[in-house]
Amino acid sequence: AGVVFEGLVVGHDPHYDLLDLRLPGKDGPLLRIAHPAQVVGSSLRVKVQARDVSLALAADSTSSILNRLPVRVRESRPAGNPAHVLVSLDAGGNALLARITRFSADQVGLHPGQILFAQIKSVALLG
Repeated sequence: AGVVFEGLVVGHDPHYDLLDLRLPGKDGPLLRIAHPAQVVGSSLRVKVQARDVSLALAADSTSSILNRLPVRVRESRPAGNPAHVLVSLDAGGNALLARITRFSADQVGLHPGQILFAQIKSVALLG
């Protein structure tokens, strides 16, 4: 499971080869992805696999994960593995999915309407 975003290239850090991509919407979040430079203002599709999204109660700036997006939980449902849950999220008007364990869902007190932080590794994003 996963989602595909079409974002707007808003910058590039040549030292680290990280591309800044603004997701659609008025409050569309910014993603940093490991990707060669693209023309600022151009669009780029990026795929986010649900298995590459973790959820946290707070934005942890001490983590190596660069992408920490505020999200609202829409719903959760059992996934194919009985130990997993598939969580539907709203990230600034953009749909996002996270596959986490049922244990982790209980640890964060997962419920519809809850505000969490989705964490996505830059190297896991496919552009």
